[in-house]
Amino acid sequence: MLQGTVWLSSHEAAPQHTRHRPEQTLLYQIVEQYYPRFLAQLAAEDRTLLAFSTSPSHRLD
Repeated sequence: MLQGTVWLSSHEAAPQHTRHRPEQTLLYQIVEQYYPRFLAQLAAEDRTLLAFSTSPSHRLD
């Protein structure tokens, strides 16, 4: 038997999921505004970030 598992009866509704909105946070907005300029500055200085931070799954655009 699974301990800690909550089973819903057929007449109980599952809890509603509320989406987080990180794009509305100040941190997200600051990074969105300055990150492209930061990358351009690094490129102008012939420098790079670690590979994982520039992979498509971590991009902000």
